[in-house]
Amino acid sequence: MENWRELLKDKSVKYWIRAEIEEIIKEKSVDRKRFYEYSKTNYQKIINGFYYAFVDYKKYPKVELSYCWLHFRQELKEIDCVSETIGWECMLSKIKERLS
Repeated sequence: MENWRELLKDKSVKYWIRAEIEEIIKEKSVDRKRFYEYSKTNYQKIINGFYYAFVDYKKYPKVELSYCWLHFRQELKEIDCVSETIGWECMLSKIKERLS
Protein backbone atom coordinates (compact mmCIF):
# COMPACT_ATOMS: atom_id res chain seq x y z
CA MET A 1 0.00 0.00 0.00
CA GLU A 2 3.03 2.29 0.10
CA ASN A 3 2.78 2.81 -3.69
CA TRP A 4 -0.27 5.01 -3.47
CA ARG A 5 1.43 7.29 -0.95
CA GLU A 6 4.12 8.00 -3.52
CA LEU A 7 1.46 8.68 -6.17
CA LEU A 8 -0.30 11.16 -3.91
CA LYS A 9 2.80 13.33 -3.55
CA ASP A 10 2.61 14.23 -7.25
CA LYS A 11 -1.14 14.80 -7.40
CA SER A 12 -3.43 17.62 -6.38
CA VAL A 13 -5.44 16.93 -3.21
CA LYS A 14 -8.65 16.64 -5.25
CA TYR A 15 -7.23 13.54 -7.01
CA TRP A 16 -6.04 11.67 -3.92
CA ILE A 17 -9.13 9.52 -3.57
CA ARG A 18 -9.04 8.58 -7.26
CA ALA A 19 -5.37 7.62 -6.99
CA GLU A 20 -6.01 5.50 -3.92
CA ILE A 21 -8.98 3.77 -5.55
CA GLU A 22 -6.90 3.08 -8.65
CA GLU A 23 -4.16 1.46 -6.57
CA ILE A 24 -6.69 -0.71 -4.71
CA ILE A 25 -8.23 -1.79 -8.05
CA LYS A 26 -4.79 -2.88 -9.26
CA GLU A 27 -3.78 -4.49 -5.96
CA LYS A 28 -7.00 -6.50 -5.62
CA SER A 29 -7.36 -7.26 -9.37
CA VAL A 30 -10.85 -5.78 -9.47
CA ASP A 31 -12.75 -6.46 -12.70
CA ARG A 32 -13.08 -3.08 -14.44
CA LYS A 33 -16.13 -4.29 -16.36
CA ARG A 34 -18.00 -4.61 -13.07
CA PHE A 35 -16.47 -1.69 -11.16
CA TYR A 36 -16.06 1.64 -12.88
CA GLU A 37 -16.86 5.30 -12.51
CA TYR A 38 -20.37 6.09 -13.65
CA SER A 39 -20.96 8.79 -16.25
CA LYS A 40 -21.11 12.21 -14.65
CA THR A 41 -23.92 13.17 -17.03
CA ASN A 42 -26.13 10.30 -15.78
CA TYR A 43 -25.98 10.92 -12.03
CA GLN A 44 -29.52 12.29 -12.00
CA LYS A 45 -30.82 8.93 -13.22
CA ILE A 46 -29.25 7.20 -10.19
CA ILE A 47 -30.50 9.89 -7.81
CA ASN A 48 -34.03 9.59 -9.21
CA GLY A 49 -33.91 5.78 -8.89
CA PHE A 50 -32.87 6.04 -5.25
CA TYR A 51 -35.44 8.74 -4.52
CA TYR A 52 -38.39 6.91 -6.05
CA ALA A 53 -37.36 3.62 -4.40
CA PHE A 54 -37.14 4.93 -0.84
CA VAL A 55 -38.72 8.37 -0.40
CA ASP A 56 -42.43 9.12 -0.01
CA TYR A 57 -42.51 10.97 -3.34
CA LYS A 58 -46.30 11.45 -3.23
CA LYS A 59 -45.88 13.60 -0.15
CA TYR A 60 -42.50 15.06 -1.23
CA PRO A 61 -42.61 15.22 -5.06
CA LYS A 62 -39.49 17.38 -5.50
CA VAL A 63 -36.45 15.12 -5.92
CA GLU A 64 -34.10 16.38 -3.25
CA LEU A 65 -31.54 14.34 -1.33
CA SER A 66 -30.87 16.72 1.54
CA TYR A 67 -32.59 15.31 4.63
CA CYS A 68 -34.37 12.71 2.48
CA TRP A 69 -33.98 10.13 5.26
CA LEU A 70 -36.63 12.12 7.11
CA HIS A 71 -39.02 11.45 4.23
CA PHE A 72 -38.62 7.69 3.76
CA ARG A 73 -41.81 5.82 2.99
CA GLN A 74 -43.50 4.68 6.18
CA GLU A 75 -43.23 0.98 5.34
CA LEU A 76 -39.43 1.35 5.00
CA LYS A 77 -38.75 3.15 8.26
CA GLU A 78 -38.40 0.11 10.49
CA ILE A 79 -36.61 -3.05 9.53
CA ASP A 80 -35.50 -5.43 12.27
CA CYS A 81 -32.26 -6.31 10.53
CA VAL A 82 -30.96 -2.73 10.43
CA SER A 83 -29.48 -1.42 13.63
CA GLU A 84 -26.53 0.71 14.67
CA THR A 85 -25.67 -1.72 17.44
CA ILE A 86 -25.37 -5.09 15.65
CA GLY A 87 -22.66 -4.14 13.14
CA TRP A 88 -22.45 -4.29 9.35
CA GLU A 89 -21.59 -7.96 8.99
CA CYS A 90 -24.59 -9.04 11.04
CA MET A 91 -26.90 -6.62 9.21
CA LEU A 92 -25.71 -7.83 5.80
CA SER A 93 -26.15 -11.49 6.74
CA LYS A 94 -29.69 -10.80 8.03
CA ILE A 95 -30.58 -8.94 4.83
CA LYS A 96 -29.12 -11.77 2.73
CA GLU A 97 -31.12 -14.28 4.75
CA ARG A 98 -34.35 -12.36 4.06
CA LEU A 99 -33.65 -12.16 0.33
CA SER A 100 -33.15 -15.89 -0.13
